[in-house]
Amino acid sequence: MCVSGQTAGRIAMEQEETRANRSPAVELDFTAADLIVETLLECDPMLHVFCLTGGPIGPLVDAFCRRQVNITFLAHEQACAMACDGFVRSSGNLGITLVTNGPGVTNTLTGVAG
Repeated sequence: MCVSGQTAGRIAMEQEETRANRSPAVELDFTAADLIVETLLECDPMLHVFCLTGGPIGPLVDAFCRRQVNITFLAHEQACAMACDGFVRSSGNLGITLVTNGPGVTNTLTGVAG
């Protein structure tokens, strides 16, 4: 979309007014992903995440990174599930397999079924 300089300026002013009128509750830096990570860390502070990144799980990966949780990035969902299984069995700590929805989840079934 192409807009003139005046239109762009007006849009910028409207966006600034919208930001100024927001309630403080909207401006929180604590996201749902942060809440999930905090809850998991309460269960086991030594948890480890085995992950294949993708679009929908980006906020969760960011939240894990902000909390400096150990993350291992792998190239296939099946490898994530199997590595997580081995980690849990050998360490006794909480392991998380983090993959995208749809085919990402179905690719973990071999590791989960083991």
